[in-house]
Amino acid sequence: MTDAESIPVRVVEALASALDEEPTRIELQLADHVPPEALRALAGHENDSWWLTFETGDYRVSVDGSGTVEVTERTD
Repeated sequence: MTDAESIPVRVVEALASALDEEPTRIELQLADHVPPEALRALAGHENDSWWLTFETGDYRVSVDGSGTVEVTERTD
């Protein structure tokens, strides 16, 4: 699996960790929030100075060009 292909997987794993669940047990359809192919396309760019943030439920998910995935609780 290339780094670009692994970004959607890492997003799901990070959300599962925040929810204290196994990735296969969370009720999340990533494509309802951001198309996985868009994540892969961004990750495939040679320039790594990009970031993407989206919200799902009580969480905000941020992904950047270095491959970092951060999940934080929404405060709004």
